[in-house]
Order: sequence, then structure tokens, then C-alpha cells
Amino acid sequence: CDLLIAVDTANAHIAGAMHKPVWILLGAYTEWRWLKGSLVDKWYPTMRYFRQLDDKDWESVLKEVVKGIKKNAKSFKLMGSGKASAA
Repeated sequence: CDLLIAVDTANAHIAGAMHKPVWILLGAYTEWRWLKGSLVDKWYPTMRYFRQLDDKDWESVLKEVVKGIKKNAKSFKLMGSGKASAA
């Protein structure tokens, strides 16, 4: 996969352990392992955090994800096409 975008699930952990690119969406109040104040994970080097600044504010998190997708769109592939997408 080119990129997995997920919340804190087993899928995110498995992809991270396989060194696949993972963007994980985190709430404002999370477990210690999500390294408050950090955007990257020390256990999964290919994982990037997108964290709520305020409780229940998912809109700002998703806006940051959209910015990241637009910034990296040329490196992503359309499923099954083998060609890069400029979404």
C-alpha cells in the first residue's frame, strides 16, 4: 500500500511494524505511547501523527490530512493502476 490512514487500530500497528507509511489520527487525550507533542513515532519510523488540538475537533485533523495528501499526491498510486495520481 502507498499509505494507510487510520485511527489507533491493529491495522495501523501492523502496517507500522511492516514499515509501511501510516498516518494515524489521534484524539487530544491519548495513551503515553503516542508521545504527546510529537508528530512521529519512535517505534514505527514510517508513522506520522495527526493529533487533535482540542477534544472532539476532528475537522482540523482532517484538514491537515487533506493538506498532506495534496502535498504528497504525486507519490501516491491509484489502486491497481501502477501510475502516480495527482489527485
